[in-house]
Amino acid sequence: MSGFLTDQRMSLITCQPYRSALWLLLVAGIALALPIQAQDPPRYVPRVWDTEDGLPIRRLLNAPLVQTQDGYLWIGTRVGLIRFDGIRFERFSVDNTAMIPDMRITNLFETRDGGLWIATWDGDLIRYRDRKFEAFLSANQDTPDPSYVTSFFEDPYGKLWISTHRGIMRLIGDRLEPLPIGDE
Repeated sequence: MSGFLTDQRMSLITCQPYRSALWLLLVAGIALALPIQAQDPPRYVPRVWDTEDGLPIRRLLNAPLVQTQDGYLWIGTRVGLIRFDGIRFERFSVDNTAMIPDMRITNLFETRDGGLWIATWDGDLIRYRDRKFEAFLSANQDTPDPSYVTSFFEDPYGKLWISTHRGIMRLIGDRLEPLPIGDE
């Protein structure tokens, strides 16, 4: 009789891990059997815009793009600056905008105050703000540093820093100031 109790205890002890595994399988099976609802995918419809739709250039290779706070998409191209409102393209270039003397746009940047900065291949630097273009640097004038803009940066204090192939400039008020480098 004592052997029977020992065998019964042994079988209960050895069955305990299997019971846990069976419960786990049962719960997993129920969970997998429940219907799973996937989230609806975003309802974006891809659209390709081409010259037939008014895009002034067929290919946009490495074109700088900026979507400004007012919703416009600005595209820098080799035929000028293009503004897209979702329906129509509008081109700003030498032909229709005096402040854009070079059609080859190389860099775009929007500052927090809504100003759009435009850099050209020849070293022109233009700001578009309040529906007006304003020249800051021109390759055709004597300026402190007419040079190719490589990048823009706005610091946490709202100061605009501009990197060029000749150095760094910062915007102080409405004036660009080159930063001295080294022992200059």
